[in-house]
Amino acid sequence: MQSDVDRYCHLAIEFQYAQKDLQGRIDTRIEALRPIRAVLSGFDFWQLQDHRRRCAPGGSAPRPLLAAYLRAKLTDAAIADTRRAPVPFVAGDSEVLCRLDRHAPCRLHLYHWTPPERPHPVSAGSWLGAALIGMAEGQVVSLRGLPGAPADRIEVLATTPAS
Repeated sequence: MQSDVDRYCHLAIEFQYAQKDLQGRIDTRIEALRPIRAVLSGFDFWQLQDHRRRCAPGGSAPRPLLAAYLRAKLTDAAIADTRRAPVPFVAGDSEVLCRLDRHAPCRLHLYHWTPPERPHPVSAGSWLGAALIGMAEGQVVSLRGLPGAPADRIEVLATTPAS
């Protein structure tokens, strides 16, 4: 049986060779954001894989730039147990207090496939969800210049696991 570490290492190598678009070019807009600092649970890692496949060309909801961003995030992310992480990070079922650009903070609820019965649900497979998932409290990410991105700057102020 293959260990989780071996499986993640193999996937990282696979992603390294899959970062080119269909014409063999590397998207410099995504490469400019790297390395993408993120901590993902094993569950979120595999769910984001599914989101990436759906966004890839030929997927059920093709958005190639978002697929490239998810691929880069998955490649750069550290995998950790949410209960043992030294710093709270945004998971696929988290409630997040964040600031988009310089607007007032807003409280969002992340999910993977079924929206929660709570206000302001955000899919992890959307630009906003893809940017937020894996971020630590106090972390800021810039998506400036990416078409379709919800904001130029996203800051996580606080995160709590879903109750």
